[in-house]
Amino acid sequence: MKKVLVTGAAGFIGSHLVDKLLEESCYVVGLDHLDEPGNNLTNALKSSRFKYIARDLNDTPSEIRKLGFKLDYIFHFGAIVGVQNYLSNSLEMFNSNILGSYQIVNYALEEDIPIFFASTSEIYGKNLSIPWDENSDRVLGNTSLDRWSYSSGKAVIEHLLFSLGKEKKLRFNIARFFNVYGPRQKPIFVVSRALSRAFRNLPLENFDGGNQTRSFIYISDAIEAVFRISNSNKFGDAYNIGTTDEITIANLLQIICKSFPKSNISNTETTKSHGIGYEDLQRRVPINSKLVTQMNWNPKVDLESGIKKTISWINTNEWWLNINSEKIKS
Repeated sequence: MKKVLVTGAAGFIGSHLVDKLLEESCYVVGLDHLDEPGNNLTNALKSSRFKYIARDLNDTPSEIRKLGFKLDYIFHFGAIVGVQNYLSNSLEMFNSNILGSYQIVNYALEEDIPIFFASTSEIYGKNLSIPWDENSDRVLGNTSLDRWSYSSGKAVIEHLLFSLGKEKKLRFNIARFFNVYGPRQKPIFVVSRALSRAFRNLPLENFDGGNQTRSFIYISDAIEAVFRISNSNKFGDAYNIGTTDEITIANLLQIICKSFPKSNISNTETTKSHGIGYEDLQRRVPINSKLVTQMNWNPKVDLESGIKKTISWINTNEWWLNINSEKIKS
């Protein structure tokens, strides 16, 4: 039986990955900083092949050694995410995303365990040569702006992985996710926040005119990509995980409004929510041909279908509407 570790197991993508691994008959150790894993892991906790550990990333190596067996694979998804989170608490972001990740990567090296690192499309910064492939340049703003700290933190670990792969033969792969959405996602991201507001009969926020474009990928398609990469026995590379279907934020909100006849859209400015100095990106679109050709992967869920699936899930999981409700009202 394959034994795997998933850090960030109680999070959005991490919990879906845990479910997928359990379906594939793996023994899964899920690690997260939450004392109580929460509703995202309700199904996993029913399995005898799942063990939850509540620890900080920096404590992971010592905790895993206590288990008394060697892991076959590590999925490192644990991180501070969300614009508001790393803008308001950049020091915690450094402690987790850089120092904590270093501990995980070093453990994988010492124990000779393959590792899958969840990176981000933020890696590319504000490079105007869009769409981006995996070799596109990073173009970032001033280091005094916390806006770029998340991107830089992920990039530091990517550099570490590439160096260890070259010099120490570490087996690794990197995924750069582009706007994943779906059930369980905290309402602090584009789709999830809009849906949470729609369910509360609050106006959907159209930031700065809504002409920014994004490419959204449904969670099941993202997890399938992760699964194929991790089972490929190919190592030492980075992959964009996202669709090439580009849509404006304004049009996204219109799609959501179709399911909420009483909903409306209000115009607002990014500076009011994120502060002066925050730089939004006008376009964020991947080239995913490496993933498509090397892993024989293609997304199956289009945006409208994915939104309907997410709405259906929310209707039967009302607990989700209580997450960060005080923030959604603002």
